[in-house]
Amino acid sequence: MMLVALFVALPLAADAQAPQWVVRDLEGGLVGPVLPRGTDRTGPYRLTDDSPLWVARRIPGKWIQLRVSENAVWATRHHVTFLYETPDCSGPALLEAPRKKNEVLATVVFDTDVYWPAGLGESRVIRSKGILVRDAAECQDPLVESALCCSALVDEETRFAAEVSGVALADLHLRPPFRLEGVVGSSK
Repeated sequence: MMLVALFVALPLAADAQAPQWVVRDLEGGLVGPVLPRGTDRTGPYRLTDDSPLWVARRIPGKWIQLRVSENAVWATRHHVTFLYETPDCSGPALLEAPRKKNEVLATVVFDTDVYWPAGLGESRVIRSKGILVRDAAECQDPLVESALCCSALVDEETRFAAEVSGVALADLHLRPPFRLEGVVGSSK
């Protein structure tokens, strides 16, 4: 019974393997398992201020992805973009949505807030993408409002996406510094 509960509690990974590395906070609390990226699926990973890792963070009813370094949660910048059905980033902001239950949700972190897809996704025609920027000089495309850098797509794309929801980053109760830890019983 305990084994089944463990599998239900972990997010779905691309290769469906149990995590080999986790990130813990100042008090030893679990931030989340390290999410493999690209071809490097087993590590060894490093967690320093200039080398963030993607982790899956459990919040009520879902898993979200966060980039963390030793002392901070990083803004996602161009790594995860808001999607729009209009060519000028007007209308509701969307994010890629999972197709399976318990998958890790695409997450945008900016300033003191974190955003993720709010519900079930559906097929949407995307005509522009936006990233949040602190300084207008960071944006080479039209700036919408004060912080949204909007780029129209040359060719529209069909994506599985949902409108966004979010909370203050402080509501995730993350306490740096963070540390990387191998999972007992895993091969490193």
